[in-house]
Amino acid sequence: MIGVATVSDLVALAPRAQATGPFLRPLRGRPDWCVRDVMTQSVIVAASDEALVDAVVRMDHSRVDRLPVVDREARPGGS
Repeated sequence: MIGVATVSDLVALAPRAQATGPFLRPLRGRPDWCVRDVMTQSVIVAASDEALVDAVVRMDHSRVDRLPVVDREARPGGS
C-alpha cells in the first residue's frame, strides 16, 4: 500500500476547487495532477486477523475513521 486518496486530500490541495458533479475538479491550469500529488502516503492499515480492539485503538490514536485491511504480506486483498 503506497497511499490512499480521500476527498479531504483533494480539498486540502485545492480548497476552492469546484465541488459539484461526480467528483472534485481542480482549478483551471492544473489538468496534469496525478493521484500521487494528493494522496496520503502514511497509510494506517489493519490485518484481517488482528484483534479488533487493537485496530480500534490505532484508529483512535491516528484520528482516522477507516482502515484498509491487508493480508499477511501487507497487501490489500479483493475478489
